[in-house]
Amino acid sequence: MEEYQTSQQAVLAQQSELDDVSSKAQALLETNSDARISHSITQLTTKYQALLSASKELLNKLETHCNDHRRYQVAAQDYESWLHGMQDKMAALQSTAGTKDELEGRLTRLRELQTSLDQGHAKLRTTIDQGERLMPTTNQAGCDVIQSDLDRYKEAYEALRVSLTDSKSGLEATVAHWLNFERMFEQLSAWIKETEMRVKSDSDLKTDLAEKKAHLEKIKILHKDIEQHEGQRDTLQDKTSELSEPVTQATVSDIVNRYGTLRDDTATMLAELSTQVSEHEQYREGYKQTMDWVIGTRQKLQHLTDATGSKEEMQTKLNKLEELKSSFPEGETQYTTTHDLSDKTLTHTSMPGRDRVRQEMALLKEEFDGLQSLSGEAHGTLQASILSLEEFEQENIQFTSWLQEAEDKVKVTSQQFELHAPEQ
Repeated sequence: MEEYQTSQQAVLAQQSELDDVSSKAQALLETNSDARISHSITQLTTKYQALLSASKELLNKLETHCNDHRRYQVAAQDYESWLHGMQDKMAALQSTAGTKDELEGRLTRLRELQTSLDQGHAKLRTTIDQGERLMPTTNQAGCDVIQSDLDRYKEAYEALRVSLTDSKSGLEATVAHWLNFERMFEQLSAWIKETEMRVKSDSDLKTDLAEKKAHLEKIKILHKDIEQHEGQRDTLQDKTSELSEPVTQATVSDIVNRYGTLRDDTATMLAELSTQVSEHEQYREGYKQTMDWVIGTRQKLQHLTDATGSKEEMQTKLNKLEELKSSFPEGETQYTTTHDLSDKTLTHTSMPGRDRVRQEMALLKEEFDGLQSLSGEAHGTLQASILSLEEFEQENIQFTSWLQEAEDKVKVTSQQFELHAPEQ
């Protein structure tokens, strides 16, 4: 363009030369009317004017072409400036790490950037239009460069659009993941807090076996519910690892530890309550069996306390009593076992229940001691009765023997008296 402007100035500079030649031709025509001179100067002037006009037109075209190039460059620079600005902004917003608030802030800015795509597309369209306008007046090498640049601009815009969409989708997914995580975290936290309160609120000692069994069933159901929440705990841990947020991981670690403590505590409670119920059942069964044995033995003993009848009947009763007393060690063993079980039961029973167990054991001991006293009394009574009968029989035999002897003596004496008596 500058080179041709210099050429244009050179053409314009020849105007004075043409004017000089034309003046000389006019002067010559005053003395020489040769038509060739007039024709020659006219032809020369016409060619010069045609050259000047063509030069001006070409210069105008070159100016237009240069202006088109400038507009293309300005449009391209404007587009590239917008593109680089968008790329820099987006690069700072692509990370999916951080808190939910940070992610939501990035997502809001990404959405704002997404609304700028239309502006960028308009800049791209302007650049493409300016570039395509240059094509007809640009050589092949220049056209190739322009086309390469335009293709690169299009690809960069499309890559930006796709990257922006992907980044937005990634952040939206991560925010949704956060929301889901927070929902699960709140649910699990609330459930753990409620369950901890339920466990603590029902930790008092129970009064009787029925209450202990009911408490055991309640803890079984509670422990099963805790185990069923293990999947929710695992899911929460998985979601936490995906978030890669240290503060969140520490918070979840606390919840996971509380869950583990809750599960272990209820498992321990189950084992302890099962033992308590088993010991209380054994005590109840032992108490029932011992009391049944005392009552049954007392009933048998009552049939042996009647000290009436013959010596043989008394001896039969005494033999049965001895046989019955031979079972007392077994009963005493039952009582001792029951007493030991009652001591174990007292350790996990409330005060009202302890009083009841102590009363039961006091009654059982009273019944057991009474049975032993009754058996001793019956044994003494039967032995005394038998001894009395034996003494009676001995004395009866002795007296009967004496009486018989006396009767015999009287009879003999009477007979002798009658034999020696004088006849009347």
